[in-house]
Amino acid sequence: MVVAAVAGLRIDKTEVSAGRDEYTSGFRKHLYATAIAVLVLILSGSFIVGAGAGSSCATWPLCRGSLFPEGGAFALHMGHRYIAAIVGLMVIGAAAIAWKQRSVSHSMGVAGLILLGLFILQILAGAATVWSGFSADLKATHLSLATLLWMALVHIIALVIVPAWSDSQERATLTNV
Repeated sequence: MVVAAVAGLRIDKTEVSAGRDEYTSGFRKHLYATAIAVLVLILSGSFIVGAGAGSSCATWPLCRGSLFPEGGAFALHMGHRYIAAIVGLMVIGAAAIAWKQRSVSHSMGVAGLILLGLFILQILAGAATVWSGFSADLKATHLSLATLLWMALVHIIALVIVPAWSDSQERATLTNV
């Protein structure tokens, strides 16, 4: 739905030059890798909850005062945190590159800022979830922010893969069909 929304809104006279060819293959590869990593992170969070380890580490950022706590549930929970740290660096990188692309596309710069903002909120929500004793409201907020972060990343990918059209380009394309 995010890609369809971007495609429907890409008729923008101010960003006609922005399109698939304007972005480097390195940026694209980083975005795709980051999307896969975010999906793995979301699935790891679901896995630890399903395994009953979702609330095993009652302290943050360490678990039971340790980087490597003993016990299966504790190790699973910390594994999710380690994955989050690695994926977080990738998300920050994607947001920074998107921000730098604002000269090609203002929308890309804004999308990068939104991605970074959601990531920061997600970290705070994750920490607050632990500090609150795993309140249901904060767990729901953490999951909702993960979904929004995923959508923001897909939005950036869509801005890269869906070309922008001007009104005149669209008319010419439609009349040639």
